[in-house]
Amino acid sequence: MRGDIFGARLVPQDEGWVLSGAVYPFDRDDGLACRDEILFEMKGVDWASASAREVIGGQIGLHWLETLITPLPLPELVDASSGEPILGTTDRYRVSDRTTLATLLAEQPDVDGDGDAGWVRIAELDAGRSRIQASLTLTGKDVLEMFCRTRKLADESRVWLEQIAGQTLRHQSRELVDPRSPKALEAAAPAAPLDLPPEVMTTIVHDYLRKQYTNWVDEKIPALGNRTPRQAIRSAKGRQAVIELLESYEHLEARRERDQGGQPFDFGFLWKQLGLQRNL
Repeated sequence: MRGDIFGARLVPQDEGWVLSGAVYPFDRDDGLACRDEILFEMKGVDWASASAREVIGGQIGLHWLETLITPLPLPELVDASSGEPILGTTDRYRVSDRTTLATLLAEQPDVDGDGDAGWVRIAELDAGRSRIQASLTLTGKDVLEMFCRTRKLADESRVWLEQIAGQTLRHQSRELVDPRSPKALEAAAPAAPLDLPPEVMTTIVHDYLRKQYTNWVDEKIPALGNRTPRQAIRSAKGRQAVIELLESYEHLEARRERDQGGQPFDFGFLWKQLGLQRNL
């Protein structure tokens, strides 16, 4: 597929080149890392020399073997709005007066919901965006669970909740769950696929991605050293990193199209906003 990376030996034949020997498939990140290592090792080396063939072939084989034998740690997940590590935090409270609690929450301008469906506390951001700060759910007769995606949000939300409704509840316990833990991964296991027509599924996915990337060029991206794409492109190295990141997004979309059908999402508006041209 367009965007796939593999290592191979090329040998001259007639007026062109042919593949010879093994072909080594790479994950895009591993392939790009291998390329960068080759370029570093080849500084000052004649690309047509025997030593160049040894360096390049050795690096390709070494990197490929490492992808097979090295367990990859799950990346740390970071909250896009705050930069804080994501750590699911649930505070549990014993509720003494459900009716008063519901009334107090209903009076808060940044809270939506009710006692049956639960409540969410919403923070308004710029450009008409908003994010959920906390989710509150009554379980059983007298237990309130408040969930936040980071520990910092949980600490702030606990102070907020106890200030407005402290007389109706008493804190009982706190549970922290790393999204990379076996417990979280098991809970996040995919459910049975929805039986939807391909065109409907494509519309749902595209709408989600369009919202997800609306402000992407001005959001801090961990893969870019916690810089925004607009900041990163100010240097040649950062510019290339943004290009490769966008290409990786398009590569994933092409694979999704091949495996699930539908049409790939068009990331062209991000290229245009940043004034970038594709490598390929």
